[in-house]
Amino acid sequence: MHATAAPRNTEKTFTKVAFFGYDTFSAQKNLAVDEILEEIAERENILFVRFYNFSGPAAILGSSCDPDSGLKPGAEKKIEVSRRITAGTTAYVDGSVLGYSIIGPTSLNFESGEVIFNDRIAMHRYFGVAIAAALRSALHVDPDAVSVGKKFSVKINGIPFVSNGQHFGKSHAFTCHGVIPILPWNVEAINEVLNVDPDDYSRIPSMPSAIQFFDGGNEDGAEACKAAIIKAMLAAIPKDALGDAGSSLRGEVLERADALAERKYKGAWWVRRTDIRLDPDTRFCPLYPD
Repeated sequence: MHATAAPRNTEKTFTKVAFFGYDTFSAQKNLAVDEILEEIAERENILFVRFYNFSGPAAILGSSCDPDSGLKPGAEKKIEVSRRITAGTTAYVDGSVLGYSIIGPTSLNFESGEVIFNDRIAMHRYFGVAIAAALRSALHVDPDAVSVGKKFSVKINGIPFVSNGQHFGKSHAFTCHGVIPILPWNVEAINEVLNVDPDDYSRIPSMPSAIQFFDGGNEDGAEACKAAIIKAMLAAIPKDALGDAGSSLRGEVLERADALAERKYKGAWWVRRTDIRLDPDTRFCPLYPD
């Protein structure tokens, strides 16, 4: 299980790396933007990188997570609920986290050579190294304390800090996305809406947050902390050069995302899917599968 590195193929067009933007949207719209970018990525040979906030608290089920297991009764009346296309357990997001998505064709062709993703672990290792490097650069943390987990996490002092979700689309494209806790997790808010394994629940208060390693831990520095991480991640992600998505493409994607969020990600049919087998799981997503 690895990402295959091949000599540069001069017959192929080099992969463009495009910064899509830094936005604040609902969880449902953020999920819709990712799905649309995955559709475009392979066709246009673009690796998209985007960062985002969440406009309100939300619970995001894994692709096959049973909502009756992951959510407490009445959760859907209290906060926004949706389901992502990546696997894993139920995630809780709010304004205290920074979301990121890296979306591109499964074959990246740079001047230094071609990288082909054969599986999700290969993708995690490739981008996990970049995310770890960015955290070492942006935060005042011992470089040796930051490590890439065996599967889908980046850890600080051996504790999961960032957890990635991966998806391979039908169009030979992938999505790698996750959230970075800028402020400490809101344990009370999580407990109000999620069913969390008791062992995991007891570990949440000791999980690291970025602000602990930035500006002396002053929570008023949260936005500056986000900006530093974004800058470091854009520098660390492998590329020949960094451009932007362009206003025309961005406008098209955001318009389509509004419609897709309404049609799919807000739909009870999607949240409570009956067309696939749903798995009961109460693990707290950032601790899964580590």
